[in-house]
Amino acid sequence: MKKTIRKLTAVLLSFCMMLSLLSVSAFAATKDDVVQYGSYTSLGDSAVAGYGLPDWEAMKLRWGNPDWESQLDQKVKETIDTLNMLAMLQGQADQVVQEGTPEYDARFNELKKTMIAEMTEEQINELKYVNYTRRHEVYGSYPSILKEAVGAETFTPEENRPETEGTFHHYAQCAFRTEELRMVLDKTYKGDSEELVGIAASMSNGSFDYANLLELQENGEYVEAIKNSNLVTMSIGANDIYVPILGTVFTDLVALMLQKAQEEAAAQGETPKTEEEVTEDAANTLVNIETEEDAKEVLGDVDTSVLPEETTVEEANEGAENLADNIDANNEASALQGIIALVAVLQQSDPNYIGKILKLALQCEVNYRINYGAIVNKIFEINPNVTLVAPAYTLNYAGFGALAPILKLVFGEMNLFVKARPNYNGHFITVALPDDQITFADISHPDEAGHALIAETILKALPTAKSVEGTTVKQGADGNWYAYTNGVYDPTVNSVVNNAFGWWKVENGKVNFKFNGIATNENGAWYLLGGKVQFLKTGYVRVDKNGNQVLFGGTRYKVLGGKVLNYKG
Repeated sequence: MKKTIRKLTAVLLSFCMMLSLLSVSAFAATKDDVVQYGSYTSLGDSAVAGYGLPDWEAMKLRWGNPDWESQLDQKVKETIDTLNMLAMLQGQADQVVQEGTPEYDARFNELKKTMIAEMTEEQINELKYVNYTRRHEVYGSYPSILKEAVGAETFTPEENRPETEGTFHHYAQCAFRTEELRMVLDKTYKGDSEELVGIAASMSNGSFDYANLLELQENGEYVEAIKNSNLVTMSIGANDIYVPILGTVFTDLVALMLQKAQEEAAAQGETPKTEEEVTEDAANTLVNIETEEDAKEVLGDVDTSVLPEETTVEEANEGAENLADNIDANNEASALQGIIALVAVLQQSDPNYIGKILKLALQCEVNYRINYGAIVNKIFEINPNVTLVAPAYTLNYAGFGALAPILKLVFGEMNLFVKARPNYNGHFITVALPDDQITFADISHPDEAGHALIAETILKALPTAKSVEGTTVKQGADGNWYAYTNGVYDPTVNSVVNNAFGWWKVENGKVNFKFNGIATNENGAWYLLGGKVQFLKTGYVRVDKNGNQVLFGGTRYKVLGGKVLNYKG
């Protein structure tokens, strides 16, 4: 009977402690009174990174190479020295120019202009701007606003300290899909393929490539940031849907242009262009399509019967790879605008076309769910005490034309999936965003006001500092129980700590349910059984020098209502 009562008591205690997790604080924080998490990592794609904000280009210069121009000048001088030497060797002394003369200055300026003109944008960025392996803070982005509010800090280039030493890590990357984020968090995961990761890399404007991801995976930079953070925000998955849609429509454009080229060649008795040539033409054409009228002009009397009725995710990604290989990263926005116009025209020609795109998007969402679940589990495996906040996906849907209903439906499904996930004992917080109030810099990236509103909405989902004052015991995402001080996990706690359902033995920030004996806090010494103070205990107990209960030997102490009298441990 006693065993049954003890089991029932244990079940009721566990139930009560779980109920405590379900009671959400009624306090909605603001930037002035939110919990001071002190350390914060932001994860996501370009919409999180701050792409399109006024500080975006300034950030690149801020973290760039301040000596880039002098280094370029040095290369020009070395080139002139080489030309002078060649002129002397060839007996053309009249071609030699001396530094400090007008002739030298004219040749210097001409060579420098030529060198810049012949350099690719990637080469210029490599010389001039930041190393994009890791993102840097963009002022005005919602992570930057949250950083200030929660008391995290980052270092500026002037401080000459590694960014990794700060307590804010802005690790959102342009063009990241769930595939790339999962890769940098899990050494055992290599992504869908090097080629497909390369698609995202090609569209990232130099932010990363497959080698960068393997390096980040190996050095564990993202893992360390999460391990040392008390707060993480994550919004990832939009590119999981975008990239395949871009690839499908581009593949269809190539097929239609190829058919048109073959018909024209046959009519004129010429050799038709190869598929490779048409693919290049299609990419150049795509970035110049701005309106439906432009799309109609390109397609002419389109015959959609040559297009497949369905496209697999693999085929769509292959099309995206072809697109990425044939356009400059800076033309991605133009390409997207062209895709939107093409979809509208193709839908007019074939009413089933939009259904084909929707079916593909829903297939992509299945892959997204697998990766998203793995990412969330990995984050809590890395840090079971972190607060992970997931803002909902949102877009400037009106700008997506015929694609808007598809994206709204799929993003809605993604938001429902995220919201329906377990709350990991209160550590996983989903945040609905006011879609109709968020303003955008373009069709997919919030502007400064949009970022400010997202930050404000996230803060409202977090507790105020006053509501979590002091030290208490709560359950971590992994099911273990830990000590939290002022709302933040505290590994320094070695004491007896109370919550609504008892007083608990805490060692190095974690409850020790196996402890039997005497432990102390600021209120005195207490007798504990199973890690919990036994307030109904009155009698005697024997403990060793470390306070552990023993049957024989040790020191005998009197216990009155759970409190140990005259304890000298």
